[in-house]
Amino acid sequence: MTCRDCGGRMVGDGFTGGRHCEEADDSLYWDKGPDASPVGGRRDMDRERAEPLGILGDARARVDANPSSGDCVQRMANATKDVPVSLRLTHQEADELVSLAALRHEKPASIGARFVREGVRRARFPAIEFRDGDPARVAYLAGTRWPVWMIVSLVEELGQDLERAAEQLQRPAALVRLALAYAAAYPEEIKAARDLAARRDFEGLQRLVPNLEQL
Repeated sequence: MTCRDCGGRMVGDGFTGGRHCEEADDSLYWDKGPDASPVGGRRDMDRERAEPLGILGDARARVDANPSSGDCVQRMANATKDVPVSLRLTHQEADELVSLAALRHEKPASIGARFVREGVRRARFPAIEFRDGDPARVAYLAGTRWPVWMIVSLVEELGQDLERAAEQLQRPAALVRLALAYAAAYPEEIKAARDLAARRDFEGLQRLVPNLEQL
């Protein structure tokens, strides 16, 4: 169904939550019930960069289903196209999400999408956990101080010798393999993290040697 206001796509089934245009601002429909009038939208370029998750009614939500988008270094991969998915939360859970977002000075849409994204990844790779970093969330091998991108670099430096890498990490080789499997599943995230580290290393050296040039 097409939105009469802007030509965008209408989402929602009118039973579990109200219908609204995918281009509509979250604030216009998140507290509306299933029997509320459809909410239209308008197209503008800012909506292309909108957060991938919005709370609808008592917890319907729109999430980014592209596993390579978002925040971790969450410059990782750029979102391509949001895919609407219905979720249900209790009123208490929705309130807690809004409160946590306010505490972190983030939008509920942004933090909710991150929870979904990280939860899916942790279900796929149980030995991976996410921690706050700069500029954003970073994937680590659980129980260590090693981010996944550093493990990838270590294995490369050791000539792909997993046993030596495991010895240095003081963890079983199976966990090293799992970290490498995560890196293989999300290569853009790992590349972004390594590129960021390289830039920071160069900037640190440049402060010591102002005439240093990057080749």
